Amino acid sequence: MDAPACDGDRRIGLGVIGAGQIVRERHVPGFKRIRGVELVGVVNRSPESSRRAQEAHGFQRTYGHWRELIDDAEVDAVLIATWPYLHAPITLAALDAGKHVLTQARMAMDGAEARAMLAASRAHPELVAMVVPSPFTLWVDRTIQRLLREQAVGEVRSVRVLWAPGTRDPEQRLHWRHQRELSGNNVMALGVAYEAMARWLGQAVAVQAMTHVFDPYKVAADGGRTVTSIPDHVALMAEFPGRSLPASRCPSMPPRSRPRSASSAPPARSECTSTRRRSSSRPDLMASSVSSSVPTRLGSGGPKKSSLPPSAARGRSI
Repeated sequence: MDAPACDGDRRIGLGVIGAGQIVRERHVPGFKRIRGVELVGVVNRSPESSRRAQEAHGFQRTYGHWRELIDDAEVDAVLIATWPYLHAPITLAALDAGKHVLTQARMAMDGAEARAMLAASRAHPELVAMVVPSPFTLWVDRTIQRLLREQAVGEVRSVRVLWAPGTRDPEQRLHWRHQRELSGNNVMALGVAYEAMARWLGQAVAVQAMTHVFDPYKVAADGGRTVTSIPDHVALMAEFPGRSLPASRCPSMPPRSRPRSASSAPPARSECTSTRRRSSSRPDLMASSVSSSVPTRLGSGGPKKSSLPPSAARGRSI
């Protein structure tokens, strides 16, 4: 079967910022299958890792900084596959330079950054700007949407989503997803679970959430222990327009080893927050409750306010 082609079979020069596992396993093989896409350049966290990515995937050149890639006239589109702390600044710079943008999830550090990205994409309707969609339900989304339209299961009043990827590891090393300065206010897999539900039900009109930190320590690179601030348990209830479709529940998994005494760890704290926005359609019933927990030991310092960052897989804008 012939490979898909770019619009009008024209050339698209691609620049890639960040060259981690998702780029190696998914993005580069996928773009190589699209006729007309040229892998122009790549930049990673160090010159050495940038050169390794160039040699492994056949990029034409590397750069010393991501801004050099943005300034390259041969680059028409930019794939942003860095940690979330760079997603917003690179997106804004790329759009301002007239480049198309594909941003790896997670979209941004917080709602303010996500809204700035959305505004920038709308200011450039001639450019394609989008976030990589949550892939877990793509294969079944249209079927579920059709069945809901046809009321194949009758009137749906609640939906539960359970996300419990595995057991916690008491010796799990600190990951960028556990560091707020790199990952922002993103909490576990909450965003991808919500995104799937939004495809089926529409955007939530009201949200209540409670977060909790059960495991305050992670193992740092030097072998010491550090306290992180991302919750490891979230219970969320959301109201969707037009019908009541609740939700998902994911309790924290039991640890493999006997828990430490209360005196050996910072006190775990929980917090409940809620938000509501206006909707043109009146919701019938309370909708969705989402509870999510990670398989690794996450941190404390007190849970922070949880939020659902805007999702951007619709149309041409982020």
